[in-house]
Parts: sequence; structure tokens; C-alpha cells
Amino acid sequence: MPDFSLADWVLLLVVGVAVSLLLLLAVAVAVLLVVAAAFVVAVAFQGVWWLAARAADGVRQLAGRRPGATAATADARPGVWLACHTPVCGHMETLHERTATGALACRQCGQTVTPL
Repeated sequence: MPDFSLADWVLLLVVGVAVSLLLLLAVAVAVLLVVAAAFVVAVAFQGVWWLAARAADGVRQLAGRRPGATAATADARPGVWLACHTPVCGHMETLHERTATGALACRQCGQTVTPL
């Protein structure tokens, strides 16, 4: 065994502790980077999911809108577009016709609404 003085042993101990702390710091930084990367991926996935859901809602709303002036429809009777508040119509805007009593009847579910 080499002949070390007390100062050499203290210096060796200080260097060993410093190296151990640096390695521990490197592991902690690596763990934090992995957690941050997982968080970024989760937020990005949530954002893409949110955008896809909004796009699907927009497509559903466009599909439920009244046809354009150039679209040929089999049923060209006049009507009024109103929100139909039934689960059958999904609380969406549907075409309502005037009845003989002046009420409005939904063409899809048949529910009548008395206008104010």
C-alpha cells in the first residue's frame, strides 16, 4: 500500500465525494429530461386529439347544414331551420315545417314547437 499522508487521504476523499455527486447530478438530469420528454409527448398527443375532435365537430356541423343553392334536393318544400331539442335529432339545427295550427314540426322527429 502506498505511503499516503493525512492530506492525501483527505484529498482522495474529497475527490471521491465530488465525483459521486457529479454522477448523481448527471443521473438526476437524465431522469428529468426523460420526464420532460414524456410530458411534451403527452401534451402534443392531447393537442392533436383536441384538434381532431374539433375538426370532427366541424365536419358534423357542416354535414348538418342546409344544402346550397346549387344542390338538388328531393324535398324542396319551404321550411324553417331551428335547433331541435330532442335526443333523436341530437339537439342540432334541423328543418321544421309550419303546420296548419301555425306550430313548427321537425321533419326528422316530428316534435312540434310553438313559435313565440
